[in-house]
Order: sequence, then C-alpha cells, then structure tokens
Amino acid sequence: MKKPIIGIITYRNIGEDDRPYSDFIKFQSIYLKYIYSLNAIPLCLSFPYGKFYKEQLSLCDGFLFTGGSLIESYQLEVLDYAIKNKKSVLAICNGLQTIGAYEWLRKKFNYKINNKKIEEFFSSSNEKYFLKKVSNHNKLNPFYLSRINESKHKVILNKNSNIYNIFKKDYINEPSLHEWSVEDNIFNEKSIFEVTGKSEDDIIEIVELKNKKHFIIGVQFHIELESQNKCLFKSFIESCKLEKN
Repeated sequence: MKKPIIGIITYRNIGEDDRPYSDFIKFQSIYLKYIYSLNAIPLCLSFPYGKFYKEQLSLCDGFLFTGGSLIESYQLEVLDYAIKNKKSVLAICNGLQTIGAYEWLRKKFNYKINNKKIEEFFSSSNEKYFLKKVSNHNKLNPFYLSRINESKHKVILNKNSNIYNIFKKDYINEPSLHEWSVEDNIFNEKSIFEVTGKSEDDIIEIVELKNKKHFIIGVQFHIELESQNKCLFKSFIESCKLEKN
C-alpha cells in the first residue's frame, strides 16, 4: 500500500514590497510529527504572495489546514478543490474559520461559487462578516505546554456525527487558543456543513461536511498538542488512504 500524501496548507507572513525577505511562508513543525507517525508523507504547499496554484493539489490525497492568524483567498480555493474532488480535509483553528469564510461566500453568491468569485470578492477584511470576538477562549497567552490545562474547556459533541464516532465520548476537554469564532448564522439548512460540537458557552467548536462519507472536519481547538487526539489524526489519515486506493 502506498503511503498517502498529506498537503499541509502553509500560512503567510505578509511583508512589505520594499523588503522581500519579510514575506515568508510558515507552519508549525508539530504537525509533521503526527503525519509521519501515522505512516503518511507530509507535503508543505506554499502559495507565494497568496496566489493560488492548482497544479500541486493533484499530488495530495488529503489536506491539513493548520492554525494561523490570517485567512486568504487561496485557502478557500484549496477547500473548494477538496470538496469538488472528494479529498479529505482536517482543519484546525484558523482552518475551521476558513470553512466559515467559504460558507459565508457561498451564501453571498446564492450557494454557487468558483475560483474567480473567491479571488475577486474575498479578502481578510471580510472577516467582520463571518467571525465574532469571543472571551475566555485564549486564557493562556503566551502558551506554554506545561500549563496546558489552564487553556482547556469542554466541547460537547453531537452524537449523530463523525467526530462522536471517532472519540466515542459525549464531550472532550481541549486546549483553546483563539479570540475569534465563526458566527452562528453561517451554517444553516442550505449549508453543506453542519455544526457538530459546541463549547459550554455556545461557541462553535466543530463543523463537518453533511455528507458523512466524505471526511471534512474542522475543529476550533488545537488537537495537535496532546496525544489523546491522535484518534482524529488517525481517522483523517485513514480516509486519505481510502482515497489513495
């Protein structure tokens, strides 16, 4: 069996035009550890200056959206590609917010979307339309792994969901490092996604594709920080293996 290739969606530090070395691509090395440990191959996908390049996506069996502080149009275009080509997706923190951005834009265009519309109408300034400020979800800033328990909160799982079948628990305690959350009205009956997990203060913490046979799950919390969440990484990789075969 060939190892699945996982495309890691990197994030951009936007620089100044006159300082070319101030614009660079970044991601956290911790994600590589999980991918290698589950017998898969990570492939870091870069999009210089935020320009979308579709060609590299065909190399991948699934995509991992990692945490970050900015949402750009190329992230929505990768998600759109994954949905339309039935590629698996695991989206973490900023990744879930990218799903929210995608659904907001679909709603704006009567649930019909393509790359041209994404590139022409989406920018980080749109975040005010699909994100809201939240409190008590970034209690440990700066974050230290030795104090991780201080950052945790309860996430209640919907029993009729893939995430529940993976964890087999009514709720999980997870580290939270975010100050923004997806607005509640983004996901509705016309959305292709549904909310399958919320915090006790009613903040969206998990969304997944309504089509349960296609693995796309977004979580607002940081599953990469503890081995108890390896089951979710494993389920994601297994779905990519099915895609491979």
